[in-house]
Amino acid sequence: MTCFYSRHDQLLNSCLSELSFSHQEDGREPFELPGTPTQYAPDRQVDVTHIKLTLSFEIEKKTMHGSCETHFTAIRDNLKQLKLDAAEMEILNVATPDGDLLQFEHTGTKLTITLPASLGKDEESTVVVDYKVVEPRLGLYFVLPDEDYPDKPVQVWTQGQDEDSKYWYPCFDYPNEKATSEIIATVDEKYFALSNGVLVETAHDESEGTKTYHWYHDVPHVSYLISLVVGEYVEKTDYYKDIPISYYVAPGREAEGERSFGKTPDMVKFFSEKLDFLYPYKKYAQIAVEDFVFGGMENTTATTQTTMTLHDVRAHRDYESEPLVAHELAHQWFGDLLTCKDWSHAWLNEGFATYFEALYREHDLGEDEFRYEMHQNAQRYFQEDGKYRRPIVTNKYREPIDIFDRHLYEKGSLVLHMLRNELGDETFWSVMHDYLETHQGQNVETIDLIRAIEKITGRNMKQFFDHWVFGAGFPELKVSYTWEADENGDGGNAKVTIKQTQEVKDKTPIFHFPVELAFVFENEQKSKTVQVTEKEQVVYYRFDQKPAQFYFDPKNWILKKVDYEVPQDLLLKQLTDAGDVMMRAQAAHALKKNPSAKVVDALGKALWAEKFWGVQAEIAKVLGEIKTERAQQKLIDALKVEHSKARRAVVESLGNYHNETAAEALKPYAERDASYFVESAANTSLGKTRTENAFEIVKKSLEKESFNEVIRSGVFSAFAELDSDDAMPHLMEFTEDGKSPLARAAAATALGKMGEARKEAKRQLLDLLTPDEHFRVKIGVVTGLRHLNDASTVPALKQFAELEPNGMLMRLANDTARRIQKSQKQSKAVKELRDEVEKLRSERMDLVSRLEKMESQINGK
Repeated sequence: MTCFYSRHDQLLNSCLSELSFSHQEDGREPFELPGTPTQYAPDRQVDVTHIKLTLSFEIEKKTMHGSCETHFTAIRDNLKQLKLDAAEMEILNVATPDGDLLQFEHTGTKLTITLPASLGKDEESTVVVDYKVVEPRLGLYFVLPDEDYPDKPVQVWTQGQDEDSKYWYPCFDYPNEKATSEIIATVDEKYFALSNGVLVETAHDESEGTKTYHWYHDVPHVSYLISLVVGEYVEKTDYYKDIPISYYVAPGREAEGERSFGKTPDMVKFFSEKLDFLYPYKKYAQIAVEDFVFGGMENTTATTQTTMTLHDVRAHRDYESEPLVAHELAHQWFGDLLTCKDWSHAWLNEGFATYFEALYREHDLGEDEFRYEMHQNAQRYFQEDGKYRRPIVTNKYREPIDIFDRHLYEKGSLVLHMLRNELGDETFWSVMHDYLETHQGQNVETIDLIRAIEKITGRNMKQFFDHWVFGAGFPELKVSYTWEADENGDGGNAKVTIKQTQEVKDKTPIFHFPVELAFVFENEQKSKTVQVTEKEQVVYYRFDQKPAQFYFDPKNWILKKVDYEVPQDLLLKQLTDAGDVMMRAQAAHALKKNPSAKVVDALGKALWAEKFWGVQAEIAKVLGEIKTERAQQKLIDALKVEHSKARRAVVESLGNYHNETAAEALKPYAERDASYFVESAANTSLGKTRTENAFEIVKKSLEKESFNEVIRSGVFSAFAELDSDDAMPHLMEFTEDGKSPLARAAAATALGKMGEARKEAKRQLLDLLTPDEHFRVKIGVVTGLRHLNDASTVPALKQFAELEPNGMLMRLANDTARRIQKSQKQSKAVKELRDEVEKLRSERMDLVSRLEKMESQINGK
């Protein structure tokens, strides 16, 4: 799953980031809240071998008629019943394939079927369940036009992960069971139906005006990967070798589809060759659906993608679909062919897909892009670690969706990167191949990866996995470098001190890891490897001459935070001369400690000379954080940088300067830029300046259409920064039905930010807080209520969480209610403390007055 924490769904990611990471002054909270259960995979009484679904639809009634034929083999003797997961559906009857009716009981989410005769171990049987699903809340989604959205297409699509398949067909809804599958779907003749595997047959019934699509997938896969999408689509098919690689988009969006999915054959080639393991299925398809609840979903051979990834030429300047496409494709190996045995090991799905997404970026765009993407992965993980800390592998959670976070995705990718460094490239890829070859078609746990490493290398990697996967946190380092010259000037010693400053508690250890130290001389670079194993280590290296530069972990292999203490002259040289992009970025951040005129000038010059946009962006961030008049001017000078992603960072950093000079510089970019994203950021930053006429300038951009409403979202953020009553009617208008759901979500978040003392904002948000609302609107509303921070909204949030079927939204609402309550308690405690201080101040003043009076009386005598 490309999760909601992915950068590919930018608006949703923004809302969730604000909700998850705001108000961290409260300190890190435990991931496992009181009452969190310990989760284990359910027992298996049978081995499900094949699932056959025969389906038809009354789309306008949001109804599906289904027949589910389940083939299975008993795992133990004397099996009398078959238990399947089946939620919120009507079971019409259960029978044998010959039509003999069977007794059944359907309670809650369980369907218990009494078999016609007890089965012995390894005996096979089949049951057929006829059922109906009406207006499903999960698993199966009907997209239809209505009065507010008359142009919406007609579509039906499924979404099984994590445990939602049971809402659209009876199944064993957990990832430790795999079966082959087939779907026979009858739809209106104008619609196409896509499912897993190969298309066996298409039948046309002219008298009924229907088409029947028969799909068959012969490689076992888990229940959440079975998929169906119905709608009007056009197809484009390319090939890798003899494997058809297709994508489907709505008519009229062919160019966007090509722009978004056109590199897929190259990705299939890259992954197949890198893993020395050919794409394991007979076809690969991607289909874009409306109102999808995630970025994408890796259904075996038939990935579902959000239409939000389809983009125009202007958006393509600084938005790409390739990360999303590569992520879901990588899952076809890691997640589909090999699937985690239980959710606690889901990093074997998501961490792998996130890393392979970055690897394709390196293949496609170069090493600099790869280095910077891994840096960004670390920053996203650090943000979440500021909220809570947990091991990557944990079975303490309420809902599986709880652990689909940045620990699972981004930290998982970074751990794989470190593993590659530990093993070396050739060995790492040998391990990946063996891991796939040995476990293809199976369920896996982390121990299977450990054993693959031991098999290929003979190495005991238990400590590595104990620290990085089963442990928590990361090393926080203070690294200092000094040169101790000999008295005779013939050479000297380079002294490097490495301190681990993280608090060692719970599951956060003193980490052990190898790290490269690089010493650069005029004509060569000498590298040394240190095995870091202690809280503090000091190493000396003898050289005949003083190094011109020193780099710590020059390829940025290690997941870490570093407080970097290096002489300024070396940092200034590193800023411009380091070969690796992250070493140049590291120098920029280290120079921030001493923001002298010389440093600011060097940063400004380096920003212009820098060839990689990511380092330009990091330098811009530093200049934004320095907050001096000189640094502001360097940012203004840099507004004309060519790369739109770098220009966006410059514009965002100027938002830290709340003055007329910054506002004047931002205005032209708020009014028009070649990039949607720069224009959006300029509006937000202009709002942050809170200068005269900022509101009127920002308001003009409300009329602009843009990719995924990115410009209006920037305007709404600006309104929240300006905190003007004049903005309220516009925000209220854009939360109404009929407006784009993406704009409504952004407007709702802004309402919450500026809703304090504005009763209409609270009323509007509470009116929108309903399970019937659009998925992204609900995210925006809950985020808005978090910012509103009003204790009176807590009951509504808790009620919403009880009624909302989506586990992610349920968690967000509960977390928001809890945080508001905690904030209110802290506010009360702060008030009581202030009252106590005021009382002490009053008592002191009274005491001083008495002393002065006594002193006066004494002196008078």
